[in-house]
Amino acid sequence: VESLACTTIERAKAESAYQAGPDGASRPQSLRVAVAQALEAGGAVAADAEAKVEAGAVAALAGTAGGAPDAAANATGVAAVEEESLAAVENEAAVAEESAAAAEEKAIMQVFTRFDQDGSGEIDASELGAAAAQLGLAMSEEDLKTAMAEMDKDGSGEVDLEEFSKWYRAVAREPGEAEAATAAEEAAAAERSAEVAEAAAAREAEQLAATARAAEDLAAALDSLKAGYAQRQGDLEAQLGATLSALEAEHADAEARQVARLSDMEARHSHDVSQANERHAAALRAVEARHASEVLQERQAALDRHADVLSELEARHAEARRAAEERQSEELRGTAERHAAACSAMGARHSAELCGLQERQHAEANRIIEAAAAADLVAEARSEADAAIAASAEARVAEAEARACAE
Repeated sequence: VESLACTTIERAKAESAYQAGPDGASRPQSLRVAVAQALEAGGAVAADAEAKVEAGAVAALAGTAGGAPDAAANATGVAAVEEESLAAVENEAAVAEESAAAAEEKAIMQVFTRFDQDGSGEIDASELGAAAAQLGLAMSEEDLKTAMAEMDKDGSGEVDLEEFSKWYRAVAREPGEAEAATAAEEAAAAERSAEVAEAAAAREAEQLAATARAAEDLAAALDSLKAGYAQRQGDLEAQLGATLSALEAEHADAEARQVARLSDMEARHSHDVSQANERHAAALRAVEARHASEVLQERQAALDRHADVLSELEARHAEARRAAEERQSEELRGTAERHAAACSAMGARHSAELCGLQERQHAEANRIIEAAAAADLVAEARSEADAAIAASAEARVAEAEARACAE
């Protein structure tokens, strides 16, 4: 609605901006007015769209406010109706504003396209002067520079669509025209508010009457529901009592069966435990008997092996002793024979030398001394041989005893 009012004000401004030229034809007073005329010419479709939007907003508002009362309207009353109406008006106003802005953008684009004669997307000073001449506005070089300076914000020497749109929105309205537009908008808004309030009052009365009728219908429905609920509650209580009785009986029967099953299971468990204990005791006794027999057998076998080893050691010891005695006897016989031979030789030499001279006696004495020394050597050799034989025998006996102990 605001966009429609602005468009109407723009049209009035454009009409008032025209003045008669030298040839009697109307001419725009400035470039701003010429652009506004071009926008008006190019935005005819936008104006029609705004009118349609306004009509749609009014129709939607009427449909929203005049509908049948529902549960929310019955509960909230007049305040809810007013809030819904206000929200609908604001929504439709926003839609209308967006549509008007889109129409305005389209109109500005159309005017920009008319100014952009080479289709480059930008307007230079020559194109601006040609467009002003087509609109019937004669502009000097100074005027063109001033207009380009106002529009060309980046100083590129050309005006693009964004700069043109910002320039138009910034300077399209003069201060006096803005106040007139505001007054017109306020007047239109006051008229629309009065119409909306009157329609809301009528709808409120209708809704109150409908609410009263709905309340009566609701009270009757509640009475009917209470009666049905009481009857249904009695039936449900009776069914619930019968169901509870059946469940209690079934539960008692189930408990009795469970107790019987538990008793039977306990008896079977006790019997199984006693049998398992008996089997375990018998198995332990058998294991102990087998273990005792195996231990006795192992001990007897060890004793037998020890006796065999001792017997073998005794036999070996006796054999070693006999061998040592035999060797000692042989050695003693050999030594005696050698001693007898030595004694015979010594006696023969002694007998032969008794007849000789003193020198021979002396030599014989020396030989006798030598023979005595030899005899001492033989005795010493015999004792050493006996000691060696005894040590060898003892070593063999000790070795046999060590092997027996190891076995």
